[in-house]
Amino acid sequence: MRGAFPAGAVLHASTLQRAARRARLYAIFLTPRSGSTWLTELAIATGRLGAPQEWFNDGWIYEDRTALGCKPPRLRNTLDINAYLDAIVDEGNGVAGIELSCFQAAMLAELIEPAFDPACLTASFYLRRRDICAQAVSLYRGVESKLFHSYEATPERSAALAAIPYDHDRLIGWVEFLLASEARFAHMFKAAGLKPVSLYYEDLVADPLAILRVISNELAVTAPASLPPSTLRRLADNTSRNWTGALRSRLPAHLTATLADRLRRL
Repeated sequence: MRGAFPAGAVLHASTLQRAARRARLYAIFLTPRSGSTWLTELAIATGRLGAPQEWFNDGWIYEDRTALGCKPPRLRNTLDINAYLDAIVDEGNGVAGIELSCFQAAMLAELIEPAFDPACLTASFYLRRRDICAQAVSLYRGVESKLFHSYEATPERSAALAAIPYDHDRLIGWVEFLLASEARFAHMFKAAGLKPVSLYYEDLVADPLAILRVISNELAVTAPASLPPSTLRRLADNTSRNWTGALRSRLPAHLTATLADRLRRL
């Protein structure tokens, strides 16, 4: 991540402290394929929750294309991380959010000096899925096809998605990856003294307005009265559902027990 900011890759703690004085700052920690992009679009569309984008996505941050209208450093004509953060915060008009995977959070923490102060955050959230098997299928298909979001769909990527073969061993690998990501987050939250509010993909799909209201209430801003418009659509299909059932029915005993215990603790 340092290479994206050749003009200054040290994020000064004082930059975050000043930002916290002029805006309500919040973080949404996420596991992949948990509806984060849709949540970002909805939050932006409310006009009152800033733009909780993956501002430090370690691929996009080097590019020169917008994502949901959000600009990476190159399009902002700044390659200093402090100026980048200041611009994001100021665009939010008093509220600024960010989404972070466990790996992005770890990389960003390494750039903050002297250290991250959790008191800078007005609120924090933890977005994941209850159904890790469905999440693993979605992640496997996305990685293999390079099609993660509906706005990225092309005939070639759609064809690649349809052509992916079921691979039980690789799906098991993605289940284990997701469990490891959650374990990393548990360690990070404890070390940082964070107790984020839990959000779940399944609840987001069932009632997205309720999720926006939870975020608004935690930030003490006026919640939206109605669901804002969205351009994104779900990529899940019958193949996803069939594969999820096949994966779940053939899980090793230790993973079946682990997932059952995890579900009880959610």
